[in-house]
Amino acid sequence: MNVETNDFHTTICGRGVCRMIEFAVLPTALQAALVVMLVLVEAIGLYVGYGLLEERIAPSVLDAIANSS
Repeated sequence: MNVETNDFHTTICGRGVCRMIEFAVLPTALQAALVVMLVLVEAIGLYVGYGLLEERIAPSVLDAIANSS
């Protein structure tokens, strides 16, 4: 999928179909809500991802630290 961006719109091309998503034409309140939603989704993804990494990696790291003394 090819993505092209500039200040006013984003063009997404996939499977031979190109669509243009124009964010500048949306009302300001909706633009702000989209930004907040995207940041929230990213934060949740990072929280879950780091939680899974911690669950899998932390026990072995803590055991290695405990056994090195």
